Amino acid sequence: MKRKAKLVAIQVVHIVVPIMFQISNKLNTNNHRINAFHLKIIAIVAMTINHAGYIFSDRFNPLWWEAIYLTVGKITFPVMAFLLVEGYKYTRDKWKYLLRMLLYALLAIYPFHFALRSNQDLYLFNNVLFTLAVGLLMLMAIDKWGKLKYLFVVAASIITLFSDWGISGTLIIYLMSLKNKKEFWALFSLLFPIVYFFQTSRWMDLTYLGLIFTVPLFYLYDGTKGYSSKWMKHGFYLYYPLHLLVLKLISLII
Repeated sequence: MKRKAKLVAIQVVHIVVPIMFQISNKLNTNNHRINAFHLKIIAIVAMTINHAGYIFSDRFNPLWWEAIYLTVGKITFPVMAFLLVEGYKYTRDKWKYLLRMLLYALLAIYPFHFALRSNQDLYLFNNVLFTLAVGLLMLMAIDKWGKLKYLFVVAASIITLFSDWGISGTLIIYLMSLKNKKEFWALFSLLFPIVYFFQTSRWMDLTYLGLIFTVPLFYLYDGTKGYSSKWMKHGFYLYYPLHLLVLKLISLII
């Protein structure tokens, strides 16, 4: 089984790598660009599809649909991490940014547990907003004590070990903060799914190849905010706990 899985993974590499190079070359000369607002909408749509798939999986979960919502779901966190780093670069008050993120994380504790982990004990640092908050604190520490950056990355990964996206979450945030982040991310988004699949040999783990779909998005990003307002500033993060509650309540009603 493992030998067959490795052969499949090698074939995936042979197919995906040339495609990625073609996409990158095309995007470098493409005039169609997207801004931060567009990325937020993409993240929200991908997240909603993914969570709807999870929440309604006891009612409807054929193999093809599970593969779709798991693959699409892999788009969300890298985009959120990318936007977090962009916001960090331009915010005037980094501590206020961190406190706001921690508040959103606290608000999402119960909705996340209620919607996705109700069969487990309640864990306070369960959701992806906590992972983002720890990643933000990591960036602040790296800015102040740059020589200890790898120590901070390891520490942040340990802190978020049992949070959503676990160890890989803060590592992704760190990659997004690097100077050549697009190139590093393109490499990571291909290698991580293949290495992970080598380790597990579970076919559904190939859905991590959904990370690759974020590569063209980041190449198309033009560095601007796009549509921005107070409600959008808070609404992007407030949508996270609210949509979990709504989807779970719908699943209990129908």
